Amino acid sequence: MQTSISGEPAEPHHVGIAFRAMLFGTLMGAGLVALALWGARTVQLGGAAPAGTPPAGPVFNLVVGGTLAGLGLAVAVAWSLMRPLRSAYRRGGLAIVAGFATFLVMLPTVLLDHLLGRAGLLSFAAACAIGCALLARRVAAGMRQT
Repeated sequence: MQTSISGEPAEPHHVGIAFRAMLFGTLMGAGLVALALWGARTVQLGGAAPAGTPPAGPVFNLVVGGTLAGLGLAVAVAWSLMRPLRSAYRRGGLAIVAGFATFLVMLPTVLLDHLLGRAGLLSFAAACAIGCALLARRVAAGMRQT
């Protein structure tokens, strides 16, 4: 049996499992962030201008809480989908990479909000959900593979 440089058994199919798990987690996290931003924009429609620095209230809570929840969701989903990987170090490191990737993937929501408004945010969330749905079968097949 071949081993990797760390002494663990070399299983090349784990690369695909890890990549799909990170992509799935990233899409789920970015979709949640887009929904949280949509919720913040919806709350802003009926409210007065924020007072105070930083502005406290539901909009602030939705933006900050939704962003952190999206990053956390990406890490948790990627970690759980990488169950076939035996190394907790690798699972953890790759799951954290999914969290960082979520941060990068959610950046276009600012532009979409500016150009298309709330509809752009919902479209982004829907695109993330469609991506997850298309990827779900491949992820499930990878989980059964080991």
